[in-house]
Amino acid sequence: MYFLKVLKDEYIFFSYSKKTTKCLLKALVKFLFSPHFSIIILIRLLQKFNGSLKGRWLNNRIFWKYGVELPIVPNIGKNFRFAHLPGIVIGDGAIIGNDCIVYHGVTIGQSHGLYPRIGNNVLIYPHTQILGGINIGDNVTILANSVVVKDIPSNTIVGGIPAKIIKQKKNEK
Repeated sequence: MYFLKVLKDEYIFFSYSKKTTKCLLKALVKFLFSPHFSIIILIRLLQKFNGSLKGRWLNNRIFWKYGVELPIVPNIGKNFRFAHLPGIVIGDGAIIGNDCIVYHGVTIGQSHGLYPRIGNNVLIYPHTQILGGINIGDNVTILANSVVVKDIPSNTIVGGIPAKIIKQKKNEK
């Protein structure tokens, strides 16, 4: 039953549709044929299994089938999306907020035993490395091929090696 609930909830968000009638069959078809949707469902199941033997098997399956390395118990918020799948690594202690989008080749890992905390509504473009015990604020865009090793305030666009603030976004209220 948990699988069907997650399947339906994620499908409603993924398709940007608020229509809840007759969507379970469509969600199942999308799960079977869309890797971007499938991996999100598998991550939610992985969070439910909480490090059990089923969870470890599922984690290996995600790694071998989709090329995404996740912690045994991922700490990932709602409405998380992968724009492209292969080569993504998320470390064991990383915390990722709601409404984040991650592109291919992204590494979110440790430095000196500390992991990053990523806020809500963060967009991480391809081949970015986010390393160490840093905090990334809300509404941040991290440009491609950046290396983020320092805290990033909210409402900014950052890029470069090491990442620097390129632009402050205007607050939308």
